[in-house]
Amino acid sequence: RLLPVAALEGLALYLEHVRVEAGSDVFRVGDPGDGFYIIKSGEVAIIKQGRDVSRLGPGGSFGEIALLRSIPRTATVRAIEDAEFAIVSGPKFIAAVTGLSATSTAVEQNMTNYLAKELEDASTRD
Repeated sequence: RLLPVAALEGLALYLEHVRVEAGSDVFRVGDPGDGFYIIKSGEVAIIKQGRDVSRLGPGGSFGEIALLRSIPRTATVRAIEDAEFAIVSGPKFIAAVTGLSATSTAVEQNMTNYLAKELEDASTRD
């Protein structure tokens, strides 16, 4: 949502499309970050420390933390039902997001807010 239309159109040229069966992991915590995922159909669960912490459906997206922080995946994502994804490769995603200063700043702020909320949620569970 933060990218200009021209950048989105450019990324659309490089999308890979993948299907994942219900019950299968899209990726697991600790896996290398290789792409940004956009859900075309189906539903996924975001799993951290063995707990289902959120669910995403069509139009939802995930995978940006590992790419933007250059770290392994921070959660497991499992297909709850058969799902189809459009995937932007890591390098294309990084180039698009960090190529514009306004977008880069907004993404960094969103990431900081997300990680702060995650830490807060973890402290209330302990």
